[in-house]
Amino acid sequence: MHQDDDSRITDMQATAGRDAGKTFRINEVPPLEMATFVLRLLAALRLAQVAELEALLKPRGKSDADADSEDTEMVATILRVLTGCDPIAVRALLTDVLAYVQIAPDAQHPTTFRRLNDSDIREMATLGGILRSFVQNHMFG
Repeated sequence: MHQDDDSRITDMQATAGRDAGKTFRINEVPPLEMATFVLRLLAALRLAQVAELEALLKPRGKSDADADSEDTEMVATILRVLTGCDPIAVRALLTDVLAYVQIAPDAQHPTTFRRLNDSDIREMATLGGILRSFVQNHMFG
């Protein structure tokens, strides 16, 4: 990557369970592909408009400040969003989205990235964090 490259790239440090210490790199998706992702997501979740998705993604009140509360909320949000969805369409969309994610699996070499494999993400909270970073990088970056 060149210094004058203006690509939006986000690195996310995993903290949950078996993924702790792994670094995930979320690379920018071209706008045309991203527009297609949004339309596919709405169809897969059987939603009529983006506002419905935004409402599902809003956190439901904060719980105690224990270390696991953020992970628990992330899993609850994922389950809330996926309720009633088309699982085959969601699986295909997630596979396509994760093609834009790389991993540095070794905490001692946090800048050595490679392509993500199916077995690299071991915790739902990590998947949720990657998806949240993906959305923030592309919608609010």
